[in-house]
Amino acid sequence: MEYNSNIPTYSSSLEVIDPSTLFTDGYELTNQTVIESNDYQGSFTPGVNNCEFYVYDANKVIITSNYNFTGLTIPDNPNPQPVFDPKTGQTYVPSTNINLNPEKNIVDEGFTFGKLYAVYNFVNLELGSSMEVPYYLAEISSDRTEIRLKSNFISTRIMKSTTVALKNTLSNPEFFDELDISIPLKNNYCAKLFHNDSYDSFSEIFVQDEYKGFIPEIEINNVIDLGAHHGFFSVWLQCNRPETKIRSLLIEPSERCFRVLTELTQREEYLNSFHFLNKCIGNPNEDKVSFFDRPHMASSNFKIDDEDVGEDVSVLKIEDIFRWENPPYDLLKCDIEGAENLFFENYSDILLNTKFVIMEWHGEKCVESVKRNFENLNFSIIKSSHSAQETQNEQINSGIFLAQNNKL
Repeated sequence: MEYNSNIPTYSSSLEVIDPSTLFTDGYELTNQTVIESNDYQGSFTPGVNNCEFYVYDANKVIITSNYNFTGLTIPDNPNPQPVFDPKTGQTYVPSTNINLNPEKNIVDEGFTFGKLYAVYNFVNLELGSSMEVPYYLAEISSDRTEIRLKSNFISTRIMKSTTVALKNTLSNPEFFDELDISIPLKNNYCAKLFHNDSYDSFSEIFVQDEYKGFIPEIEINNVIDLGAHHGFFSVWLQCNRPETKIRSLLIEPSERCFRVLTELTQREEYLNSFHFLNKCIGNPNEDKVSFFDRPHMASSNFKIDDEDVGEDVSVLKIEDIFRWENPPYDLLKCDIEGAENLFFENYSDILLNTKFVIMEWHGEKCVESVKRNFENLNFSIIKSSHSAQETQNEQINSGIFLAQNNKL
C-alpha cells in the first residue's frame, strides 16, 4: 500500500484474518463434506466485475454494507505485458495488484472507534444480473445443498440463455474445477472431481466397485498406486480402511492429473501419507520417455493415431520407489493402459518385493503374456475378473488379476 499525504492518519493497527471466522449464520462450509472451500486464481476487471465492502463490529455483527464499492485502486503494472482478447478484439495490460485501504474505508463509512472488521468481496455477476437487476433467494433445500433463485426483473428467456452459457463455460475443461464438486464418502472422506471426465474414473471405482473383492485380506500399510490418474483407488482404499493410515505412492505421468494429485497429497487427511511422483514407466536407463496425454482415462506411452503429440516425461526409476519407502510393499495396483509387459520387463525388482499385485490388463493378446510373466516371477493368480474360458472364447479387451507373491 503506497503512502498518500492527502489521507488522514489514525491511531490504529491492521491484521489480516480468515473471513470465515466472521460468518456465524449457522452454515459453516468448513464442516460440510458436500461443499468444500478452496482457493483458486481469478481475475478482476473494473467495470465488469464488482466489489462489495462490509464492516463488522467487535462482536462480528455486520453494521454496514456497500454492494458497489469503488474505493479500490489498481496501480500500473511495473512490467506491462499486453494481452490480446480475441473475443473483444481489444488489447489490455493486466496488473497483479489491487490496492485496498481498510482503515480509510472504515472511516469513510462513519466509524472511527473500536475493534472493527473490513471485508472485501469480489464478485463476477452471472445469469444476466447486475447491481441494478438482481436475483433474490427464493428457497433453500432441506439439506442446504441447493438454492432456488428468482428475479422480478430478469425474463425467463434471459435466465435460460444465460444459464446455458454459464453451464457451457463451466463444462469447458479449463473452467470445470470452478464448480468445486466434491462427493462425500464413508468415514468422513471425500473425492473431488477436477475435470469434466473425472466421473469416469470415480464411477469405475466407487459406483461400479471395480476393485471390490480384489483387496487381499491382510493388513495394508503401504501401497504403490501405479497409473494413479486422480488417486481415486488410494482414496477408496483409505476410506474403506480408516483404522490404518495407509501410505500410498501415487505414480502418474499425466500433466492433466498433475494439479489434481498435487492438491490431493496436500489435503490434511492425506498429508505425509500420500506422495506423488510425476513419472512414467519406461527404460530405466533413459531419462525421458514420450507420453501421450488424453482425456477419459485414455492416456498411454504409445501413439494411437498419427495426430497424437507426446510430451517428454521423466522415466520412473526403481530407486525412486526404494527411496520412498523400504520394501517389502503390501500392495501394488497397476493400471497403465497396455504397458503391462513393459512394466514386467523393467521393474521386476519392485514386483519381487511386493506381496500382492492388482493388475489391470489391456488387450486380448496381453492377458496370456501377463499370466506368463507372473508365473516366471513365482506369483500365483488367485483371482481374475474373467474366467479362463471367457478370455479364450470371447473378445474381452481388459480385465483384472489379483496375484500373490509366493516368496513373501
